[in-house]
Amino acid sequence: MRTSIKILGLRKMVLGAVGILLCMSMAGCGAEKDQGTLRQPGIEEKLTGKEQTVIAGGNGAPADSTEATGQEADSASATVDMIRFESKDLSGNYVNQDMLLNANLTVFNVWATYCGPCIREMPELGRLAEEYESKGVQFVGIVLDVYDADDTDYAEEIIATTGAGTYLHILASDSLNDTLLREVQYVPTTFFMDARGNILYSVVGAMDYDTWVDYIDSVMADAE
Repeated sequence: MRTSIKILGLRKMVLGAVGILLCMSMAGCGAEKDQGTLRQPGIEEKLTGKEQTVIAGGNGAPADSTEATGQEADSASATVDMIRFESKDLSGNYVNQDMLLNANLTVFNVWATYCGPCIREMPELGRLAEEYESKGVQFVGIVLDVYDADDTDYAEEIIATTGAGTYLHILASDSLNDTLLREVQYVPTTFFMDARGNILYSVVGAMDYDTWVDYIDSVMADAE
């Protein structure tokens, strides 16, 4: 009898652990900032949710990914006067925090080339970037796993395939890793930031078009 109880208890522990891992995977992908050699699945695989990421080295593979809805992080969790950073876009052009002055609201979407949920929401982001430009909102993608402007071919292919070329994408620089990206554990993660560099809201996980609209409109209304 005692043996049966122990086995039952062990099964409950295993099932509980599996449940936690499944919940984590629903939020997106693990944000591995020091990747080893990845077998890059085809972009079409990622768009349809059939990809399986395999890592051949480094600190560990990203979590298996499935489509997720947005999960709220702390609202107004950071308030700083003009966050400072320097980076480059995928063409090698220099950018810094002054880009925030180009809009009333900047939506920083942190994504990675290995992340299926990131890629599946990018067509929606491309559409939203066009629709909200006239409302003072700009979108900026931060490619978490690309650091070198000479190594952007795969990221650019993803952007072109998903129609996300309607907004700027920049590299994950050291200064971004020390500031905005410091607490990022999963991708996609999105930060809503005003022109002064205040983080108004943040969301972890991929979202569909209607959910994105709800978040953007709500943040804009609260910022007025």
